Formats: sequence, C-alpha cells, structure tokens
Amino acid sequence: MELFHFKRQRKLSLRFLASYLLGLDIQATTHDSIEDARTAVRLYEKYIELVKEGNFQAKLLEIYRHGKQHGFTGERAPEAAPGAAPGAGAGAGGDGGSGGEGVRGMVGSMSTTSMNEMMSPPRPPKPPSSPGPSPGRRPP
Repeated sequence: MELFHFKRQRKLSLRFLASYLLGLDIQATTHDSIEDARTAVRLYEKYIELVKEGNFQAKLLEIYRHGKQHGFTGERAPEAAPGAAPGAGAGAGGDGGSGGEGVRGMVGSMSTTSMNEMMSPPRPPKPPSSPGPSPGRRPP
C-alpha cells in the first residue's frame, strides 16, 4: 500500500499493515480480493485519521521498526499496558527496553537512511539516452 511507505524502504504488505494497524488477520487461508479491497479502504481511513491527528510520520516509523524487529510477518502490534500513557507501550518504543526513545530513536535503529531522504519527494526519472553509433562503426 503506497500510503504507508518510506522511500528506499521495503514496501509493506497489505497483510502486515492490516495486522499491525487494524488487528485483522487477512489472507490466512486463501486470497480473497473482496477482503483485500475492504481492508485497503479501512487502511485508507486509518491513514486519514493519523494525518488529521498529526501522528502519521511517527506511526509509520513505529511500523517499520516493528516490522524490522519481527520480520514483517503480520504479527500484531503489542498493546500498551492498562493505565499506561498513550505511546508508552511496547508498540511505541519497540522492544520495551528503549526507554522512550521516541521518533528519533526509531529512525536511528531503522537504517542509515536519513529521515530527510525518506521524506523527500522522488526524483524524476532520467531521460533515456539516445543510442549513438556503435564504436568502430560508421552511420549509413
């Protein structure tokens, strides 16, 4: 799903995103295109919600960090402990031992790619080079 993607990072599967963000287990036994379409709509609604709240970038970093730690398997995000502040659970900090590193800690653990590189718009494709005459051969 293109909305939940950082430049130069792997694309996240619909199944992984559905599991992590919605708590759904899709495509468990068979591939159902109707289920996929409904899930894509729900993920879009979740995207809109996160953008409106101003939490999208932090959540996306959290998703990538969780996926990297758990192999992008479709394992659900850990729930926060009862009574804990929002974002204080293991899902927000990763392995629970991060000590509240926040977004900055998540970026550092993901890869050497900087946040600016991931967030910058894609570069336009290079124009195709014109095929010139082959070396040692004269044009007709």
